[in-house]
Amino acid sequence: MLTVLEDTVKRHFLVSSGRCSPMIYRLRDKVEGHPSCQQNLADALRPYGIGDHEVPDVFNMFMNAGIGADGLIYIRPPTAKKGDYMDLRAEMDILCAISACPDDKSVCNNHKPKPVGVKIFDQG
Repeated sequence: MLTVLEDTVKRHFLVSSGRCSPMIYRLRDKVEGHPSCQQNLADALRPYGIGDHEVPDVFNMFMNAGIGADGLIYIRPPTAKKGDYMDLRAEMDILCAISACPDDKSVCNNHKPKPVGVKIFDQG
Protein backbone atom coordinates (compact mmCIF):
# COMPACT_ATOMS: atom_id res chain seq x y z
CA MET A 1 0.00 0.00 0.00
CA LEU A 2 2.85 2.38 0.86
CA THR A 3 6.49 2.49 -0.17
CA VAL A 4 9.03 4.03 2.21
CA LEU A 5 11.13 6.48 0.19
CA GLU A 6 13.11 7.96 3.06
CA ASP A 7 13.21 7.31 6.80
CA THR A 8 15.25 9.27 9.33
CA VAL A 9 13.65 7.53 12.32
CA LYS A 10 14.40 3.86 11.57
CA ARG A 11 12.52 2.81 14.71
CA HIS A 12 8.93 1.71 14.22
CA PHE A 13 6.45 -0.47 16.03
CA LEU A 14 3.42 -2.23 14.61
CA VAL A 15 1.15 -4.16 16.93
CA SER A 16 -2.55 -4.76 17.31
CA SER A 17 -4.00 -2.15 19.66
CA GLY A 18 -0.60 -0.46 20.02
CA ARG A 19 -2.09 2.92 20.89
CA CYS A 20 -3.33 4.76 23.94
CA SER A 21 -7.04 4.48 24.60
CA PRO A 22 -9.64 5.49 27.16
CA MET A 23 -9.34 1.99 28.66
CA ILE A 24 -5.55 2.28 29.08
CA TYR A 25 -5.93 5.58 30.92
CA ARG A 26 -8.73 4.15 33.05
CA LEU A 27 -6.82 0.99 34.04
CA ARG A 28 -3.25 2.27 34.15
CA ASP A 29 -3.70 5.84 35.40
CA LYS A 30 -7.18 5.82 37.00
CA VAL A 31 -8.11 8.74 34.71
CA GLU A 32 -11.38 9.24 32.83
CA GLY A 33 -11.84 11.35 29.72
CA HIS A 34 -8.13 11.76 28.85
CA PRO A 35 -7.49 12.39 25.12
CA SER A 36 -6.18 9.29 23.37
CA CYS A 37 -4.90 8.09 20.02
CA GLN A 38 -7.81 5.62 19.85
CA GLN A 39 -10.32 8.45 20.19
CA ASN A 40 -8.40 10.78 17.82
CA LEU A 41 -8.34 8.06 15.15
CA ALA A 42 -11.99 7.11 15.73
CA ASP A 43 -13.05 10.76 15.42
CA ALA A 44 -11.09 11.14 12.16
CA LEU A 45 -12.47 7.92 10.64
CA ARG A 46 -16.11 8.25 11.76
CA PRO A 47 -17.14 10.44 8.75
CA TYR A 48 -16.04 7.54 6.51
CA GLY A 49 -18.39 5.07 8.19
CA ILE A 50 -15.76 3.46 10.42
CA GLY A 51 -17.04 2.93 13.96
CA ASP A 52 -15.10 3.63 17.15
CA HIS A 53 -14.34 -0.08 17.69
CA GLU A 54 -13.45 -0.68 14.03
CA VAL A 55 -10.27 1.42 14.04
CA PRO A 56 -7.69 -0.85 12.40
CA ASP A 57 -4.25 -1.71 13.73
CA VAL A 58 -1.81 1.17 13.81
CA PHE A 59 1.69 1.86 12.57
CA ASN A 60 3.53 3.77 15.29
CA MET A 61 5.98 5.87 13.31
CA PHE A 62 7.86 7.54 16.17
CA MET A 63 7.15 5.29 19.15
CA ASN A 64 10.12 3.57 20.80
CA ALA A 65 8.45 0.29 21.68
CA GLY A 66 8.92 -3.36 20.97
CA ILE A 67 8.43 -6.88 22.19
CA GLY A 68 11.02 -8.16 24.66
CA ALA A 69 12.51 -11.65 24.86
CA ASP A 70 9.88 -12.38 27.54
CA GLY A 71 7.11 -11.70 25.00
CA LEU A 72 5.93 -8.55 26.76
CA ILE A 73 5.53 -5.18 25.05
CA TYR A 74 7.86 -2.48 26.33
CA ILE A 75 7.69 1.29 25.83
CA ARG A 76 10.75 3.45 26.26
CA PRO A 77 11.43 7.19 25.90
CA PRO A 78 11.39 8.32 22.27
CA THR A 79 14.54 8.32 20.16
CA ALA A 80 12.98 10.42 17.37
CA LYS A 81 14.13 14.03 17.28
CA LYS A 82 12.48 17.20 16.01
CA GLY A 83 12.82 17.17 12.23
CA ASP A 84 12.81 13.37 11.88
CA TYR A 85 10.44 12.14 9.21
CA MET A 86 9.27 9.38 6.93
CA ASP A 87 8.60 9.99 3.26
CA LEU A 88 5.95 7.54 2.05
CA ARG A 89 4.47 7.02 -1.42
CA ALA A 90 0.95 5.63 -1.66
CA GLU A 91 0.80 2.83 -4.21
CA MET A 92 -3.01 2.92 -4.24
CA ASP A 93 -5.80 5.11 -2.91
CA ILE A 94 -5.70 4.96 0.88
CA LEU A 95 -7.59 6.38 3.83
CA CYS A 96 -5.13 7.40 6.52
CA ALA A 97 -5.84 8.83 9.96
CA ILE A 98 -3.06 10.36 12.05
CA SER A 99 -2.79 11.05 15.77
CA ALA A 100 -0.07 13.00 17.53
CA CYS A 101 -0.10 10.90 20.68
CA PRO A 102 -1.52 12.91 23.61
CA ASP A 103 -0.04 10.57 26.26
CA ASP A 104 1.44 12.68 29.05
CA LYS A 105 1.23 9.87 31.61
CA SER A 106 3.98 7.53 30.34
CA VAL A 107 7.49 7.59 28.89
CA CYS A 108 6.02 7.21 25.39
CA ASN A 109 6.38 10.98 24.86
CA ASN A 110 8.72 11.67 27.77
CA HIS A 111 5.52 12.80 29.52
CA LYS A 112 5.18 15.72 27.07
CA PRO A 113 3.03 15.35 23.92
CA LYS A 114 4.46 16.98 20.81
CA PRO A 115 2.89 18.07 17.53
CA VAL A 116 3.37 16.12 14.34
CA GLY A 117 3.52 17.67 10.88
CA VAL A 118 2.07 16.14 7.74
CA LYS A 119 2.68 17.14 4.13
CA ILE A 120 0.65 15.58 1.32
CA PHE A 121 1.97 15.88 -2.20
CA ASP A 122 -0.16 15.11 -5.27
CA GLN A 123 1.99 13.66 -7.99
CA GLY A 124 -1.05 13.31 -10.19
